[in-house]
Amino acid sequence: MVLLAVPVVEAPGWARCQRITGSQLSPRLQYFGQSLSGGQDLTMDGLMDLAVGAQGHLLLLRSQPLLRVEATMDFTPSEVARNVFECQEQEVRNKIAGVVRVCLHVRKRTRDRLREGDVQSVISYVLALDSGRPSSRAIFDETKNSTHRRKQALGLTTTCETLTLLLPKCVDDSVSPIVLRLNYTLVGTPVSSFGNLRPVLAEDSQKFFTASFPFEKNCGNDNICQDDLSVTFSFRNLRTLVVGDPRELNVTLTVRNEGEDSYGTQVTLYHPAGLSYRKVSVVQVTFNVTFDVEFDASLGNKLLLKANVTSENNIPRTNKTEFQLELPVKYAVYLIVSSGETSTKYLNFTASEKTSQAVEHQYQVGSEGSGN
Repeated sequence: MVLLAVPVVEAPGWARCQRITGSQLSPRLQYFGQSLSGGQDLTMDGLMDLAVGAQGHLLLLRSQPLLRVEATMDFTPSEVARNVFECQEQEVRNKIAGVVRVCLHVRKRTRDRLREGDVQSVISYVLALDSGRPSSRAIFDETKNSTHRRKQALGLTTTCETLTLLLPKCVDDSVSPIVLRLNYTLVGTPVSSFGNLRPVLAEDSQKFFTASFPFEKNCGNDNICQDDLSVTFSFRNLRTLVVGDPRELNVTLTVRNEGEDSYGTQVTLYHPAGLSYRKVSVVQVTFNVTFDVEFDASLGNKLLLKANVTSENNIPRTNKTEFQLELPVKYAVYLIVSSGETSTKYLNFTASEKTSQAVEHQYQVGSEGSGN
């Protein structure tokens, strides 16, 4: 198999290297690439072509027009109103949260002789609401679920559609915004006037787009969120950390807010070397943090952990937003008992002998582990 590396010029200042094998074109080709001739527009489409020789064959490799897709997603209103998402469980839902206008624009990246009306493609795209969450907080009125699919033929134009967003039930999380994600694929339509030349999507094109639909903040009449955060943690009934046994340290950390809603809340937990973060599990405002304790960790006589909590509300820190706790540390010792080389291995005697013999055993006691 012969590999042919072809420099493909996409646009001024851009160059890529494309590998083409003879088997991609025909399994019968032999000595593919034994002669090359390029740098000319043999098909008069404004794009450089490459003539490649093989045994008994001459192949013309044509450059393809490159397309780029741009997308915009605009919400009206710009945020979900409080009177829409604040509710009691018994209220009838499916309230209108707003509308989103989704626009796709296809443009040509290469300079060629193809007219604007010659370039056509078919775009298939999927819109998904809250795709990274277990359940979406919003749905499309048009599909009655959190996804919307569409397939459309486009030229070098802009196409738009407007969709209505509903809240199917009461919202538990009104702090993080609803995220709308657009994934798409593009298939070019062959241009008959240029020998069925097919446009393709440029390799470095953006493959997906996202937009955020935030909830209106609940900050009172002054529109300034005054949170009142505090953080505490405990070692879950552990009184002493023994290095070497066990290998895990579990910390239960609790965050409270006695003020207005806190946005962008962040907890930072500081720990010494010898501990490595393993996982966190959240239970409402309390979450459990697990550390792995290295077998040979050197932590001194006490382990000190510190935590603080901050938010985007820009409220000054207080003694409640910082917390620290110490835990006594001991080191596990594993004893090893072995028999000494001079210990009595066996005795020779008979039942008729009325003599006594001494049996001597020597033991060597050692240890391994962090405290050896």
